[in-house]
Amino acid sequence: MDPMTDPKTGPLTGSLTGPLEGPLEGPPISAVVADIMPFVTAAVAAYGVGVLARTSELAAGTAVARGGRILQRVFGRGDAGARRAIERMAEGKPDDQASLAALRLALAQALGADPLLPREVAAMLPGGLAVSGTAPASPSCPPR
Repeated sequence: MDPMTDPKTGPLTGSLTGPLEGPLEGPPISAVVADIMPFVTAAVAAYGVGVLARTSELAAGTAVARGGRILQRVFGRGDAGARRAIERMAEGKPDDQASLAALRLALAQALGADPLLPREVAAMLPGGLAVSGTAPASPSCPPR
């Protein structure tokens, strides 16, 4: 199964809709997820599931800190499903495709649940809005 497909609702793409303004132009959820993955995986690799509770370390401008802030914005303190996806990735190998897919799906579902969240998260990336394939790699951030 495609990691960007929810078994119940289908592909996690589409337009965003604001409650008062009508359709919002924003990056596709799949593009945002693709662009944030290097940052969130770096944060999970550094802190594990504890990344959702970190605060002071995440003030730095590193890729790990940025990933931690993104995870906190998307998941808050984390529901059980988000924690499981993060734990699974933290305990697995960095190239464990099943763990990465589970985290991608959890991120996509969370981003799809809030019509404004994809734009907010994209704005947290270097250079602003996400367009798949543009997130820069850095020494502290594993490549996709």
